[in-house]
Amino acid sequence: MDRCFGASFPDISKDLHHFKDAFDHDKAKQEGIIVPERGIDAEYDGVMEDVRERMRDLEAYLHKIRKQLGCERIQYMGSGRSRYQLEIPEAIAQNLSVDFELKSSRKGYRRMTTDESVHLFEELLEAETRRDVIRRDVMRRVFADFDTRAAKWAAVTERVAVFDVLLSLARYANSSGLCMCRPEFIYDSEKPLLDIVAGYHPCLAAKISAAKEGGANTMYIPNDTQLGGNHPLTMLLTGPNMGGKSTLMRQVAVLVVLAQIGSLVPASKMRLSPVDRIFTRIGGNDRIAAGQSTFFVELSETNIILRDASEHSLVVMDELGRGTSTHDGTAIAYAVLRALAEKVRCRAFFSTHYHSLCNAVRDVANIKPAHMACLVDNENYSDPTLEHVTFLYTLASGVCPKSYGFFAAKVSGIKPEVIRAAFAASQRLSTGACGKWSRVQTLVQEAKSGCDAARLSQMLASM
Repeated sequence: MDRCFGASFPDISKDLHHFKDAFDHDKAKQEGIIVPERGIDAEYDGVMEDVRERMRDLEAYLHKIRKQLGCERIQYMGSGRSRYQLEIPEAIAQNLSVDFELKSSRKGYRRMTTDESVHLFEELLEAETRRDVIRRDVMRRVFADFDTRAAKWAAVTERVAVFDVLLSLARYANSSGLCMCRPEFIYDSEKPLLDIVAGYHPCLAAKISAAKEGGANTMYIPNDTQLGGNHPLTMLLTGPNMGGKSTLMRQVAVLVVLAQIGSLVPASKMRLSPVDRIFTRIGGNDRIAAGQSTFFVELSETNIILRDASEHSLVVMDELGRGTSTHDGTAIAYAVLRALAEKVRCRAFFSTHYHSLCNAVRDVANIKPAHMACLVDNENYSDPTLEHVTFLYTLASGVCPKSYGFFAAKVSGIKPEVIRAAFAASQRLSTGACGKWSRVQTLVQEAKSGCDAARLSQMLASM
């Protein structure tokens, strides 16, 4: 607070009073012009006095004509450059001398001018023109005067903006209803570090908390997350569909942002080394106007990550490779995952449903397999429509054995007969793949045992 509003806070009270009294603020809002108050600008005051003098001359001339013609109903009419025409009753106007020139008429009246009225009006127009020129220059001078105080305004707005942010963060911390902690930054860590104990997603947890107050039987499950330090830097995340993988990754990214803007974070404890950039590859969408497919967009964003991420970055990649065939997608995901873990060596979350990918990197020291836990009933039942998955939304070590896609199909409303047909197809594909793998293993054993080339060629041909 002292840094915002202490002794260093600029005193702008005189400046504010100066501009408050400098011009008509209501007129400025309504008409978009700055009209200085009397006594502020001598040049403008002078030309305004000249305008008023010309108007008084015209009023004096009107009284003179009324007296001369003996009619108080004579008045000035007109608009714009046709102002100050004498509107005279027709009974009087028809008997006037040639000194009165007819301009227009309406029922019962004629509008007329004289050489003197025209001369007086021209003098008024000249005065008004000078007034408008000076008024525009007054606006320029007011803006220039305001600009000379730019350093003061900048200092004030910066401090008010900082206070606004701090106030917002304080209100969030006090009203979230979550366990909040002050994050601890580690600056001397040998390698990047991220350690979160009982972390919450701030938006989703607050929404669930509000629903619970309304009577809903829901709760948000906090999770511990460790990357770097004594743990691998890359987490390979698996788990059932709808099990919370994407939410966990988003949660970590949001907590890092909150920590680095100086906010308390919804967690029991949070330690981290500073993060220079956060890179995300989440979701799937194409760019039709640019002629870019979903997979092209995936790879373009992946290229940015591999090109620009440093060891101090945080990378979140959600199911890379799903936009193409399983074979190609798995291969690309494998190569990118190895590059993140072994070349970039940054803190990274990499979620996947490719279980072959998990097998391929199980011996990579810098990759930690983890999954979102669940409980499964009737898992080995021959009818997949009877399978039931309970999501625990807790992060556990190791690889999840299945993605439980048939349960996702069930809860999304796919018809049971379609799910059973899909399950049967899955069994056939799995059996075929297992058979091929068995033959590959046999081929390898035969080769190791010294089998002749002709026999090996025959075995390859049969595959």
